[in-house]
Amino acid sequence: MADLYKRLRRLGKRSANTLIIVEGLYSMLGSRAALAEIAAAKRAYGAYLLVDGLKCTEGAAA
Repeated sequence: MADLYKRLRRLGKRSANTLIIVEGLYSMLGSRAALAEIAAAKRAYGAYLLVDGLKCTEGAAA
């Protein structure tokens, strides 16, 4: 999380036009993104957030 804040801080006012893209689920073992913390950074800097949740729903329709 410190790296995300560092990058957003470095962008300054441009952070409001930044799109943060994350995977919702990072492995078949179920490692999940720290979405609450990422969303807090997004709100703090006015950025946008896109969560790829495809892996989160695999098998749900089967």
